[in-house]
Amino acid sequence: MDLEKKLQILDYGMNSKAYINRALFLSFVYSIMTTIVLIAVIFLSGVTMVEMLIPLFVLIALLTFLLWYLVNIKEVDVKMELYRKAVDYEIGFLLKHMVVLLRAGIPPYNIFLLTSRGYGKSSEIMERIARKIAAGVPVSKALREEAEDVPSNYMKFVLLQIASAIDSGADLAKILEELEKQITNEKVNEYRRFGYRLNPLMLMYMLVAIIIPTLMLPIMIIILSFTGRASDLNVIHLVLLLMVVGMVQYLFYKYISFSKPRYSLFE
Repeated sequence: MDLEKKLQILDYGMNSKAYINRALFLSFVYSIMTTIVLIAVIFLSGVTMVEMLIPLFVLIALLTFLLWYLVNIKEVDVKMELYRKAVDYEIGFLLKHMVVLLRAGIPPYNIFLLTSRGYGKSSEIMERIARKIAAGVPVSKALREEAEDVPSNYMKFVLLQIASAIDSGADLAKILEELEKQITNEKVNEYRRFGYRLNPLMLMYMLVAIIIPTLMLPIMIIILSFTGRASDLNVIHLVLLLMVVGMVQYLFYKYISFSKPRYSLFE
């Protein structure tokens, strides 16, 4: 899926060129702010010979600009992934509700209308389908059009199966019931795979965020004592170490929470 399509799905209100220009501008501003903070920290650490550090400051500015550009340009991909997870999260209860309505004899249009509330991002998809049908678009065509713009493979498969069942006259309730069971089984396997990945991640977290910082401070004090510069270790260095450790722990937390699968039937 290209950048233009992603921006349209997420309703950014801008084209790909404007998005890239925005990413460049924000990266420039953020890199200047980050560089100023880093330079201030270096000065507070008591560093002399500022003229010798000018190339270092330029390098820091370039590196921070590249880093912030990667962060800003990937923003749309992160939001697409969050959107996909939000759709997948409610799809289990949505399918169960649709099966109940179908067995009660409710027609497809009314089903989309009744499920357009209460299921988060999945309901937004149902609402768009209901609007297209109300505007005169055939049901199967509206479903296939919406399936093209859905980032969730589960929802895409569900919409295409509903369209095929409507065209062929198959038992839609039975098909949706089987789809719900299949998706739930796949989610169970996804939770298991996440559990397998979590063990080495926690080991790495303990090593990088707890053990190494804990040992680093006494080792630094011992080394500086041998060189006669133990008095150079001041509060600024301790605050910097604390900030680095806090940042590492925060990044680990965000990565684990972002990677964790979520499914409404299991919560």
